[in-house]
Amino acid sequence: MFVDFVNQKIDIGILEDNEINNSKVIQVLSEYVKLEDYSVFNIIMLDSPAPIFDESRSATTRPLRSGLVIDRNPNTTGNCSIAYSAIDSSNNPYIITAGHCWAGQQGLGLYQGGSYIGTVSSRAHYGGAVDAMGIRVSSNALLSNRIYNTATRLSNLEVAGNDQIGDIVCKSGMHGNSCSIIHGKNANGYTTNRSFYGRRYFEGLRASLYSSQVGDSGGLIHHNNTLKGVHKGKLEGWTVYSHVTHVTRQLGLTPVTW
Repeated sequence: MFVDFVNQKIDIGILEDNEINNSKVIQVLSEYVKLEDYSVFNIIMLDSPAPIFDESRSATTRPLRSGLVIDRNPNTTGNCSIAYSAIDSSNNPYIITAGHCWAGQQGLGLYQGGSYIGTVSSRAHYGGAVDAMGIRVSSNALLSNRIYNTATRLSNLEVAGNDQIGDIVCKSGMHGNSCSIIHGKNANGYTTNRSFYGRRYFEGLRASLYSSQVGDSGGLIHHNNTLKGVHKGKLEGWTVYSHVTHVTRQLGLTPVTW
């Protein structure tokens, strides 16, 4: 269940194979909530969930897709996740992940599904409103606007400033998909990555409560076909991400949404 602040609705999801229908939901709600107008509730029919095996995100998948896992070692199940594909001004191909994943290791070879895909580039930033990095991949044929294990293709870019408290955001990463709402647009604080960056101050991060675990770093943040950002991690109990507008400006890499 989500609260849609923009449309003044309460969204309730029901699996399509569930015998409970719309009228039954309203009947149950009326026993607990007394309202004159129950149209405030928006009943959404959801697809039945298919089993998701985390290791499938580390299986060789081409072209690359948001939510797949990547690593420096071809023989492991992954270390960080892919946010989205991007290009520079010369049409060179990249994928975007979190900046702390392989900090300061320019030229390091990376793999997806045990196969080489490219190297860590110098296009990385860790601090302020951005924790992101560009991985220079070996071919434009590896790029796509597809999200792993869904039929969704990223076709829209959210502009920072247009997002609102209460908007729905979803993460796609190593540990699957999870959705929540935006609780804050200026999460800030110090974080430490002792391996390279040391103590850095962050601000302007978006705060939510979608679930995340180690390995989700760098995963996609979106809602439906709209690209919203790059998952960073956790800050004082919140799950936080860098907004795509800030990432694009900082790295100079344009997201692939076509």
